[in-house]
This record gives sequence, structure tokens and C-alpha cells, in this order.
Amino acid sequence: MSVLKDFYYGNICPIDRSYACSAEKKAYTNLLNQQERIRTQLCSDLDNKQLQDFQTYCSLQTELNLAEQEDLFLYAFRLGARWERELFSERKDGLTEEKF
Repeated sequence: MSVLKDFYYGNICPIDRSYACSAEKKAYTNLLNQQERIRTQLCSDLDNKQLQDFQTYCSLQTELNLAEQEDLFLYAFRLGARWERELFSERKDGLTEEKF
């Protein structure tokens, strides 16, 4: 199946990707575990008002992260498309065109 068809049928979902490299996955998992330990500690140390504020902050941070990830994905996709367009367009720098 083609990449476009896989994307169309939902077989490719960039937001659901996982780390393929075990070293990267391990580092990511370690960071995630550290973050969870700190979050748990904060939740137990804060009073109700502070806990509510912290949870609101975390929700806003999650929304910001998602917006940044979406923007980065769109930027990278568009940049890749511009690279491809340039790769397959006529050279304008006066050098001999490659024969592929």
C-alpha cells in the first residue's frame, strides 16, 4: 500500500508514534517516570487551592504542548515538500543538471 493510502486509512498517525530506538525509548521513559514522581509529590504537598491551580497549569501546559507539536508537524511537512519540489525542479545556479 502507498504512504498516502496508509495515511488516508489511518494506518499512519504521527501523534501515535512511539520511539523505535530502545535507547531513546528508555531515556523518554525515565523522564516520564521522573515527571510522574514529582507530580505525585506535588499533589500530596499542596493544599486544595494550590492543587487546583497546579492542575489548571498542567492542563494548560498540555494544550500548549499539543499546539506546538501540531505546528512543528505542519512546518516539517511543508519544509519537506519544499525540499522535494526544489530537488526535482530545474537548477538555476548554472551548474550541470544531474541525470537520475
